[in-house]
Amino acid sequence: MTNKLTEAFNKLQRDGLNARLEERNETLLIWASSEGYTEIALALIKAKVNLDEQNSDGNTALIRCACEGRKAISDALIKAKANLNIQNNEGYTAAILAKRRQNFEIADDLIDAGADISLTTQDGQSVENAGYSPKTSIQGPRDADLERQIIEKIRDLSPD
Repeated sequence: MTNKLTEAFNKLQRDGLNARLEERNETLLIWASSEGYTEIALALIKAKVNLDEQNSDGNTALIRCACEGRKAISDALIKAKANLNIQNNEGYTAAILAKRRQNFEIADDLIDAGADISLTTQDGQSVENAGYSPKTSIQGPRDADLERQIIEKIRDLSPD
């Protein structure tokens, strides 16, 4: 299995801030949000990458944060004006998934920020009727030096 941290660094060097990983065609922001690389995700948000890009499953960084319970990243995405109402390929929004995974604080933040609670999935789930589907959060491999190098490269490539 490919180490996504190494892959992210290599693709960032080659393709810049718009790099995508092989698995699920994820942007670096979606990957960092999914696997809990908070500082990398925050650096990407600050670099003004497209917050609303979707992977092959239709997931955005905000949807992945809601699913994985990444409050600091979801707060930054909400503040940066990420689209709250994008639906993935199955119709899930960030708010529905936050409720479904019992990440209630994130769900409340999304609703307070104006998420559309009338949207439904293909199977009829909604914010009010999200069901319950427990999930262990994904945790990518850690390498402090490589993570620092990725953040430095993002800053180098940042338009600011």
